[in-house]
Amino acid sequence: MEQIQSYYLMNALRICIDEKKDIYFKGRAYTRLSKDEIKFQDLSGLLIEIDKIFDAAGYPQAFQEKRSFQKDHVRSFFSMNPNSEKDIEEILNKKGTLATFDVIVISRRHSTWQGEVHNLQGEKLGSFEGAIQMIQIVTNHVVISD
Repeated sequence: MEQIQSYYLMNALRICIDEKKDIYFKGRAYTRLSKDEIKFQDLSGLLIEIDKIFDAAGYPQAFQEKRSFQKDHVRSFFSMNPNSEKDIEEILNKKGTLATFDVIVISRRHSTWQGEVHNLQGEKLGSFEGAIQMIQIVTNHVVISD
């Protein structure tokens, strides 16, 4: 898929897997919606952090609004043109020690993600209808040499 290489989508996420410890994959993630590197100790923790970024940006729009009973809760609103916080080239230069994936989140329905996972060559590795499926696609394509 050449489009990923020439233009990195706002709803895309680069996942760099650096280490496997027991059943957990550790690494870093990057998105244009955040200037910060997102470090994770496991992929489920990554989902929570990225969801916070998506909520703050209002993009991709969540199908349902999350409820909170805290007074400091900030509502997110859909943004047709969210702010880009990170340079595309900087993201494209990031690579994981074990594996690197580009995840495109097409929608966020039913409190989970729907989208596609691609490798660095732009080949589609699979589509997912939920975050658990996305994690399965990623973990099934990490090659660990002994």
